[in-house]
Amino acid sequence: MEVAKIPIINENSIAEARNKIHLLAEDLKFDSFTSNKLATITSEFSRIIQKNGAGKDIIVGLDRKGRLYRLIIIFQSIDNDSSLLMSKIFFDYLKITENEDGFKKVEAFKHIPDPGFKPTEEFIDIEKERLIRLSKAELLSDIKRKNDELLKLLDDREKADAKIQKLYNELKESQSQLVHS
Repeated sequence: MEVAKIPIINENSIAEARNKIHLLAEDLKFDSFTSNKLATITSEFSRIIQKNGAGKDIIVGLDRKGRLYRLIIIFQSIDNDSSLLMSKIFFDYLKITENEDGFKKVEAFKHIPDPGFKPTEEFIDIEKERLIRLSKAELLSDIKRKNDELLKLLDDREKADAKIQKLYNELKESQSQLVHS
């Protein structure tokens, strides 16, 4: 079951994805080494996404295998990046399938340490909210990006206005020359 999609937009979102996965891993009662490793690998996955422009999200979910649940992290890649290949050692199962468009769908599974874990609706809702909520850094980054877009539009408009004014002045000059000739 999908818990959330974490968008990977820029460097700030990579750090946020790392932090969010670390918190989720702690809530799932992974030990600190495993929580840190999951967070680090999430950073690497996020960098792969940003580098190759494949699907811009990391999908995080819970998967049931028999009676046991496991954490699943899904993303797309173009190639078998070395950090991707190294993560095979850490995960309990890493599944890589190629899509028709040449992208590789990577599904990484890690068994949840508590064999009696069963996700409740409340647990899922809390984790979903935590994973999709934008941090201050993400909000500021989004505002900055939108501000930069608006400034570019304003600059383009000013250039267009200046060009129109120049053409208007040339037209008036040509009209004046015609009248005086």
